[in-house]
Amino acid sequence: MSMCYNDFAKWCEATIPSIYDDSLSYYEVVCKLLNLMKQQKKDLEELTLTVSDNKEMINGIQETIETINLTIATIEKQLEKYESGEYSEIYVKATYDWIVNHIDDIFEMISKFTHFIQFGLSANGHLVIKVPTNWQFIKWSTIMTPECPCWGHLVIKY
Repeated sequence: MSMCYNDFAKWCEATIPSIYDDSLSYYEVVCKLLNLMKQQKKDLEELTLTVSDNKEMINGIQETIETINLTIATIEKQLEKYESGEYSEIYVKATYDWIVNHIDDIFEMISKFTHFIQFGLSANGHLVIKVPTNWQFIKWSTIMTPECPCWGHLVIKY
């Protein structure tokens, strides 16, 4: 919009031509009015295109919002099932299957672990366990509760 619509009133104020002033002739006023109307028509056409483009974008955004809302509802249903424990059998079965499929690897790791540990007896008959000096995080203990069925068993704490 190159012209201001309020300028038209100023053009019409001095319509009597004069040799010594800057007033406009009737023809010049009509030409300016015609140019102003053409500019308004062009502005309205551009505005109509912009509004239709905005309507299309708004419709696309609304469709996206509906899709997101459906996805959120689906996720919330799945979370409710998870919280109620409906999937616990699946997790237990998956864990069991993993253990069955990797039992050899598990035993191999345990055997590597126990190769570093040496068991023996001291001179006065006590059990002695030797571990590498950098294994400070491992603590050895015995279950000392007489009513426990595991009483006297050796326990590794880490």
